[in-house]
Amino acid sequence: ALGKGLEEALEKADALEKAWSEDALFSVAELLRARLSEWSEGAYADGLAALERCEEALESYAAPGIAVQVLTLELREILRAEKTPR
Repeated sequence: ALGKGLEEALEKADALEKAWSEDALFSVAELLRARLSEWSEGAYADGLAALERCEEALESYAAPGIAVQVLTLELREILRAEKTPR
């Protein structure tokens, strides 16, 4: 939903935060890393950095909803920069 409207992206961020907070059978961060690996090299590096900041925030007891929303906004910006002609 990153490439769609802001409202839809933030709604998906809420669902992502819930999955991240639950004891799931999978690691949300690892799934995100796998999806980011499909991006271009520069976007992948920027996406990984954003994901690491989110993980650090969560480890520092930041509000999970806010941390994941910030991650969503950062990833949207990375995608927008990728699509913008230089």
